[in-house]
Amino acid sequence: MRVVPNKFPFFHIEGELDKRPKGMYDLMNAIGVHESIIETPDHGGALGRMEPDQIQRILKAYKKRSSDLAGDKRFRQILILKNHPGIFYLHPHSHVIAMPVIPRRHSPDFTFIGDDEMWDLAAVMGNIFRRLSRLLQNPPYSFSFHSSPIHEENHRSEYHWHVEVRPRIGLREGFEWGMGFFVNSTPPEFAATHLRQAG
Repeated sequence: MRVVPNKFPFFHIEGELDKRPKGMYDLMNAIGVHESIIETPDHGGALGRMEPDQIQRILKAYKKRSSDLAGDKRFRQILILKNHPGIFYLHPHSHVIAMPVIPRRHSPDFTFIGDDEMWDLAAVMGNIFRRLSRLLQNPPYSFSFHSSPIHEENHRSEYHWHVEVRPRIGLREGFEWGMGFFVNSTPPEFAATHLRQAG
């Protein structure tokens, strides 16, 4: 078993977050760690064919890497995931990813939105959907509003309400399923250029 830097990492360890506001968003550098755990030398290996001691070695690697990465104060979330079979690399492996998760503004419930924020949200949503329609010829999509549960016994004051807009194209990977974050195969500035041009 080996632990190696991922060949196509979502995050890079070097540098500082450099968190800064831009309009209604927070920008920061993609600081984090993305490691691959090579689970076995057997190219055809799979968890269903491994003995418990081999799986235990993998779990111990998860624990050790997670514990080590937790010592870096820049990181607030660690995700362990596996795609089977692999998406880009078929040899049996899994991922350990450490990342900063820092929301800019806090409100647990959509119903707390103010009139000014509602206007801003309406303008942003209209803009996004017009551009998506022009760019992708009116693609299928879904959107949902996520808020904290409403009853007091289940209400989570630390939850951050948000709107999720998802064109239904492409495939979801383990990272997306595990974290609810979506990795774009197109750099965001490239996608933003296309959306601006579609306006």
